[in-house]
Amino acid sequence: MYLSGKESEELIRALQNDYIIYAPKAYANQGRYSYTDSIRYGVIEHFSEIEYQKRSDYAIKEVLIPIRQTVAVEIGNTVVPVAPEETKPILMFLRTCDLHALKRLDQTFGKDAFYQNRRAGMKTVLMECKKGFDTCFCVSMNTNTADQFDMGVRFEKDGLSLEIRDKELEAYLPAAGKDDDYSFAFVSENEMKVRTPKIREWDWQTQAEIKDMDLWKAYEKRCIGCGSCNMACSTCTCVQEKRVPAVDGKITEIQRVWGGCQVVTTHALSKNPVTAIVPKRIRQRVMDKFYRPTLKESKEQICVGCGRCIDICPRLINFGTTVNRFCDELDQLYEASGATNEQ
Repeated sequence: MYLSGKESEELIRALQNDYIIYAPKAYANQGRYSYTDSIRYGVIEHFSEIEYQKRSDYAIKEVLIPIRQTVAVEIGNTVVPVAPEETKPILMFLRTCDLHALKRLDQTFGKDAFYQNRRAGMKTVLMECKKGFDTCFCVSMNTNTADQFDMGVRFEKDGLSLEIRDKELEAYLPAAGKDDDYSFAFVSENEMKVRTPKIREWDWQTQAEIKDMDLWKAYEKRCIGCGSCNMACSTCTCVQEKRVPAVDGKITEIQRVWGGCQVVTTHALSKNPVTAIVPKRIRQRVMDKFYRPTLKESKEQICVGCGRCIDICPRLINFGTTVNRFCDELDQLYEASGATNEQ
């Protein structure tokens, strides 16, 4: 179905009656550099607010897992859990890689009450990528296609082309919409090609040799341990608990706050210089994204190839290049041992 710009606004207004609508939107002059915008997920009220021509700087996890969230309060010796707030279900405009990231978030936080509260009843509107961005590698990660979404949209010059898969959403469509033969199209090729490391399960000898690869030392003077990659990543989900006492000291808030394996804290720096810390952290990130998931039931890598970590890095470290270099060295390890890394 095709909707004009006016009809698209009517659709948004109709959906707002029953959903909180989130989409990538531009926050003027809030970017990392002067006079640049920050593109993040936020609540929209108008169709025209959706930023679809550029990839968002940050991922949908900001909506489902707030950066800072009070989960309990401590009064004296009593801890009182904070009940999740009641709200309308979410309708989310997102890309294919984000939908795969959502699946991974579900696996991690599926039993968390706060996450369940936001996730319940959520509808997904898949935004068509006519082509990937220059740092995307979703095709390599097999996250360029999807079949479990509620609506697919292509942004046209003056409106929207829609593919409705959820019958409940059909009730919100303007009567004036025109039928067409639109069918959602997926990205089939990326500029960047990234290999998937294949390490044999529980191969302790290879893991020991991986720790000593010269590859990691190359980042001693490049990575500054800022953790920007963790914050922008679609699937980095580390959180930590912090206790925040009130001014009068009678009540203490227990908060859940984002963390990250690449964030080098002052506590860590009190023991080792950053140059000694970051090589281990980058190795850990590669292993967390590609090896450890294969030991679990999912058998899927965690990385979805969205490329946000590449764009956000202030030191221009390309995670895809790092993974490819790791694959090359891994091949050499297995070749030298006369074994294969194919599982």
